[in-house]
Amino acid sequence: MVEIIPTKKEKKVEIRRPRETGGKELADLVARTRIVEEGLTSIMKKISSIEAGTLRELSSLKDEIKTLKERLGEISKTLALLSDELAIIKERMKDFARKDEVKIIEKYVDLINPSKFVTLERLNRILREKGL
Repeated sequence: MVEIIPTKKEKKVEIRRPRETGGKELADLVARTRIVEEGLTSIMKKISSIEAGTLRELSSLKDEIKTLKERLGEISKTLALLSDELAIIKERMKDFARKDEVKIIEKYVDLINPSKFVTLERLNRILREKGL
């Protein structure tokens, strides 16, 4: 830029030229701008890479969630079948003898002691031997 400054003593106009440092400052600003642009480009590439990785991971997670939902459905069905079977077993167990009932039967068997019973054949032999 050229700066025009009128002087008081003379009617001449003085023209001042910009200092040489102005061009250097501009070059520095351009260089800094390029550095910032390169950094921004690098950051954008990294963001793009992260975004692509995130999308891949999201897709993988969606597939895994779908598989887990299917497995959960299968497990729920199996659990329902087991619950039904358990209800049937529980119902059948009502017909089983209770512990106290078994103890009573055991006492009667011990009291009667069937191992000492005599068979009809054995009784006939004893009677023949005694002559009765």
